[in-house]
Amino acid sequence: MEHAVSRSTRRVASVSVAALLVAATASGCQAGFDAYTSQTYAPSNGSIANVGDLRVRNVVVVQSTDGGQSELYATFVNNGTTPDALVTASIAGFGTIPLGSGPIAIPALGVVDLGPSGYRMFVDGLKARVGDVVTVTFQFGKAGDAHLSALVMTSTSLVSGG
Repeated sequence: MEHAVSRSTRRVASVSVAALLVAATASGCQAGFDAYTSQTYAPSNGSIANVGDLRVRNVVVVQSTDGGQSELYATFVNNGTTPDALVTASIAGFGTIPLGSGPIAIPALGVVDLGPSGYRMFVDGLKARVGDVVTVTFQFGKAGDAHLSALVMTSTSLVSGG
């Protein structure tokens, strides 16, 4: 009788070990050098792009709640040792967005924001609704062009994260 119990115990133990190995292997999916957690992504509703030494981050179009004037939000990070400048910005189907007083300088190893805490780029008459996705193109003096799909949202949904 004692011999049968130990055989049963070994069987249960081997099945348990096999189950643990399967669980560990299954939970390890996407681990390694190409895991999603080690890839660049936008931890927001904004889009991202890389062009030359510039990193374009968190691009969204924020529309007023009455559907009137919209504003383009973005952050430009220059990882290079040479200054650059935003020369033009445009939205497909709308056209060029006025930059105000001319190109916006992006210093070497610097950061520039578009939006309430930085340069303001207003878009009057954009025929897009909240929830639409529009194609935004930024043209930089040295780095070239960055094309992104940007979400149209309200300032309330931007602050609340959705």
